[in-house]
Parts: sequence; C-alpha cells; structure tokens
Amino acid sequence: MRHPYLIRLDDPEDWLAVRLDREASTGDLIEEAHDILRPEGPHLMYEFNDSYFYKATTYHEHSTGWETFFIHEGQMDLCIRGKTATVSPGDVIFIPPYTVHKMTSLSNPLIWNGLFHGLGLLSVMDNKDMIQKTNPDLLQNPEMRANYLANSDNIPRENPCYEERVAKEEIREIRAYDRPLAVYALPGVSLRQYTGRWENDGKTELWLAEMKQGFKVSFTQFNPNADLFYVVEGQVKFTVAGEEFEAGRRCLVKIPRYAPRSFEALTDAKLYDAGGSTHWSDFLGDMASLKKMSPEKYADQQYTKGVFRRHQCYVESAAYKGQAIYEY
Repeated sequence: MRHPYLIRLDDPEDWLAVRLDREASTGDLIEEAHDILRPEGPHLMYEFNDSYFYKATTYHEHSTGWETFFIHEGQMDLCIRGKTATVSPGDVIFIPPYTVHKMTSLSNPLIWNGLFHGLGLLSVMDNKDMIQKTNPDLLQNPEMRANYLANSDNIPRENPCYEERVAKEEIREIRAYDRPLAVYALPGVSLRQYTGRWENDGKTELWLAEMKQGFKVSFTQFNPNADLFYVVEGQVKFTVAGEEFEAGRRCLVKIPRYAPRSFEALTDAKLYDAGGSTHWSDFLGDMASLKKMSPEKYADQQYTKGVFRRHQCYVESAAYKGQAIYEY
C-alpha cells in the first residue's frame, strides 16, 4: 500500500503506472517511464516521473511548460540550439518553453527524473495510451504520428545543420552541481539554488539543502504550503501529521497543506525543495541584508517574523546538534 507521504522511486508499489516507449520500426525500447505524481492545480504543479532512458529524443520544443531533469546514473548528451554537451549524475537540466532540445543517452540505461509544471505530460501520455488501445496502427504512420506530436505540444524541429560540442558551462540550461545560482551557508546546512522564480513563470524555484547530520527543521502548525521534498543522498527522518518515517536516496516526500511537519538529517544528506513554495531567494537575500546592514532589525524577532511570512517561509525553528539557528 502506498504511504500517504513517502514515495520510493525504486519501489514498484509506489508507481502510478509504467509506460514503455518503443521504436515503431524495430521494437527497441526507447524509454521505460514510471509515473510518480500527477499534476495538481491550475498551474499543473508537482508532476514527477522516473525514467530509464536508452535511446534519443527527437529535436523538438514545447510552447508551454517548464521541465526540470535530475540526472542520477549514467551520462547523456544534451543538444540545445545546436550546441551539445555531456551531463552527468548530480547535474540538473532546466528547459523552459520554446527551448529547442534533444537528449541522447550514452548509457544503458540512463536513469533520470523529470519534474514538470504547466505541461500536463501525463495527460498527453494518457491520450497516447488510448490511441494505442483504440487505434493501434495510427502511431505507426509517420504522418499521423507527427500530427499527434504537434497537437500534443511536442513541436518538431529539423535536426540542426551543425552540432558544436561545447563544455556544459556554455549551455545555460545545464545547471551543474558546482555552478549554483546562489549559495547560503548556515550552521549545519548549505542552501544551493539551481533555478529561479524569475525563469519559472513566478511559480517555483529549485534549491538543494546539503545538511550535516543533526540538522533539524520544524515548521509552523498553520503552514499553508504543500511541500515536495526529494532526498538524493543520506537518510532523513520526517514527522508529518504525527507520523514518523525515514526517507533515503531516491525518495520523495509529498506533504499536503496545513499538515504539521519537521525533518532531521540522520546522516549527512542532500535534499531538494522540489515544490518551491517558499520564496527562498528573496527570503535568504533579505535576511543576509538585514544581518549585515540592519543588525538591530535582524535581532528583532517580530520584525524578522514578518520577513519570513512575506516570503512564504513557515519555518518555526532550525537547529544543528541541538543548538538553535532560528526559533520563533
């Protein structure tokens, strides 16, 4: 039975569905995709899948939707605007609308995850499954397949007239682990930013928390945010609505609005805030500015509490090895 909050990407019991994509002419497996979370709300947030990828995509783009990919095992060539670079485990790929791209697996398989918003990918895949059931010959016809893809907002592009191999630093859509947009170091945790709200239609941003063993965070009881945390390394103990459980590598924790929550690093651990409800960039920037420029306001808990709420940060306390970092 699927846990109400914990999703283990390596456990078939936690998958919503399995989809196999094969080459029409040879039957070779292109991708085995596991549906993990369906999109929610008017902005189609939190959609998530887990993929074992063997071949290559076409050169294409989308007119809507934002795609974020986490590379876990293997390597892949990413071609964007005719420039190609190799991505490796720990790298993040961020694809906004109208970004022409092609992915080619260099491994057998490449294991990656997709986090989407504003895309509705699973609805597209549901439609494809229905075609396979009701009119299985349709997608074997190249003209009809191209028509289906175009109507699914998969806009085909001609292969580029040249492909220039470059270092991944030259492709801004590749967010390498060692090139975060920002870093904030606090006792017991380093917060590293990989996408910004300004490039996600204002809906989300992606941060990686690198936590030392013993780092703990508790949130207010009236937290209106839905959270999606993604553990990629180490062990983390969560308490959600009174239920205590552990999440390890390749585990998601999906927490509904207003559910009481806290977590503690049982080992050194890495955790993505994949939901991105909190405006971390603005919040951390404002708090750093206050600490340096207005220390009297920084020391005023009532004032800083207003900063927390202004940026939708509902942390109530943070501590490292029992010593408080923040507490309200």
